[in-house]
This record gives sequence, C-alpha cells and structure tokens, in this order.
Amino acid sequence: MGTAVDWTVIVTLVFGGCCSNAWSLGRLLQRSPLVGPALTVAQILVVAVPQLPHFITLHPVPRTTLRLLPALRPRVVPLRRWLIDVLLITAVSLLNNTVFRYRIPLTLHIIFRSGGLAVSMLLGYLRLGRKYSVLQVSSVLLVTLGIVLATLSSRQSTGTVTTSAVAPADYAAGICLLLVGLLLSGWLGMRQEETFRVWGPQWQESLFYTHLLSLPIWSLFLPDIHAGLAAIQESSDLTPLYLYLPPRGGGPLELPGLQGTWTRMLLYRVPTLYWALALNVLSQYACVAGVNRLTTRVSSVAVNLILTARKTISVVINVLYLGEGWNAGLVAGAGMVAGGTILYGLSPAGKGGAPVKTKAEEKKGKAD
Repeated sequence: MGTAVDWTVIVTLVFGGCCSNAWSLGRLLQRSPLVGPALTVAQILVVAVPQLPHFITLHPVPRTTLRLLPALRPRVVPLRRWLIDVLLITAVSLLNNTVFRYRIPLTLHIIFRSGGLAVSMLLGYLRLGRKYSVLQVSSVLLVTLGIVLATLSSRQSTGTVTTSAVAPADYAAGICLLLVGLLLSGWLGMRQEETFRVWGPQWQESLFYTHLLSLPIWSLFLPDIHAGLAAIQESSDLTPLYLYLPPRGGGPLELPGLQGTWTRMLLYRVPTLYWALALNVLSQYACVAGVNRLTTRVSSVAVNLILTARKTISVVINVLYLGEGWNAGLVAGAGMVAGGTILYGLSPAGKGGAPVKTKAEEKKGKAD
C-alpha cells in the first residue's frame, strides 16, 4: 500500500477528476449526443501528448549528428500486451459513444456501468479461479438487482432528460450496448491487474500506450469527429470575452468592478460548450491518471468498489445540477448499488483489497 500522500493524491484524482468529468460530460450531452467521438479524441490527445518526452527518444540522421528521427524508448511491458488493451478500450469507447445516440440518460449510464463489480467477480471466478465469501456474493447480487431496477425505472423518470420518447426497441438496443461495454470493461480491468502483477506498477506506460495506439483507429471516424465539433461550434449558448482598457489621462487606476473608469471592449463570443469541453478533457486526464495509479495498488474488484462509490456521487450531481430524470425506482436502484458496494467493502477480503486467491491465479498472469 502506498503512503498517506500517495493515497491522498489518488483519492483527489479519482473523485475530483472523475466527478468533474461526469458533470461536464452531462452538460455536453444535453446539447448534442454527437459529441462523443470528438470528445474521446480530444481526451486521448491531452493524455498522450504530455507523455511523449518520457517515451520518445531521438536518433541521429544517418551520416550526421543531428538527432531528428523519433523512436520509442525500450518498454517494460511487451507491446502486444498493450495492443490488446487498446482494442478493448477503443471498443468500450465506441460502444459508450453509440449509446448516447439512443438517448439513454447519463444517470442510468453511470448506474449501469457500476455493475463492473459483478463482472470483475465473475471473471475472477471463471478466469483466475478466485473464491469469494457469502457476503461478497450477496453484495454483488444486490448491486445487480439495483442496476436491473434502475434500468426498468429509467423510462418512467422525470426531468430535462427522459427516455419516454425513445422507442422501446431503441432503448433495448442501448441497454444491450451498455451490457457489452460493461463485460469488455471487466475483461480490461482483469488484464490490467494481471499486467501490473507480472511486470510491476507500469501505470505511466499503460497511460501512454493505450492512448497513443488508439489514435489510428479513431482516424477511421473523422466524419463523426467533425460532426461533434460542428455541434459544439453551432451552439447558440455563447460566452462573451471582454478586454478591459484602463482610463485615459493618468490618475489612480480602479478595479473593473468599480464605477466608470475602465472601458470594456468585446473581443469574441465563444460557444459555452467549449468551456465544458476543456473541463471534460482536463478532468479526464486527472481521472485516468488516478484510476491507473489505483489499479497498481489494489485488485480489479477493489478498483470497481471505489469507482462505484465515485459513480454514486456523480449520479447525485447529475440529478441535482443537470436535471437528469429520476423517480423512486431509480433512487432505490442507485441506493441498492451503493449499499451493495458498501457491503462488499465490509467483507474481510474487501477490506484488504483482494479476495482469496488460488494457485492457478499465480500462473495466469504469464499465460499471455
């Protein structure tokens, strides 16, 4: 386990970064469900570009001393390992972006994805041969029932975002996409846990390669990316940018808030959604960094435990500040998800961050 300072940083990144990210995402999706691909690519660039100096080195041009040829530094983890993770991450992102087009409320989206705890436990049992206590299994069943209740109740929710106008077939298709994405996310979490157990806590290498290597895939979706940026640019909600000019003729200068001494000049009107985009991209960097650090310290099930608590907070924020639809069933479902998560944390293995392991698990990380 890390030091108190390490854990303070991790908690701040995960809860502060991820909750801010969910709020700004909800703000963007309220205006247009088409922003998903553009938002994803912007997040990838912001995460990958600052990491370039750490993973790129310059080789000399043949027959010269000029170091101009970029090359990747030696890796700790095999590139093939990262390539499989990239395919999983990209698939999950594509599925989640597609779900937004079915007008599934972000509140339900968050609750549904909290089922990662159940998926991690199932994969841990099937793939790694792990054993779980009765309390752990009971808590995951409670989480699962909560997700089912929230899903069934969402179509009767009230608020600025509702699924009542969505055709039942479209709603079912969106839920199926969420389910597939949830299963793939669980598989990804299991692979990351195995990677860090075999090759050590290489969270920075994971952050860099899983983002950089996904860019060629996203280049296939340039029309969708352009459509998302156009939706932001065409937003009617504008924020004016002013330049304040000091008074002429000398004399004491006063602050802009004081009467009549400063001249205000309008420079430009920026679509307000660009501010939400900037907040979302920066908070995504903090969120991803926090989750990757967290993954190096605890099991994938414990990671999902912590992230479920974070998602519960995000649901409350979306309901209170974004007007997301809610009703008694949706609230009860979210409460069951949160309660199941707490119950899992109270189990002996949950407190330690990792469930009981079998001998087969110790060998499994080397299989890939």
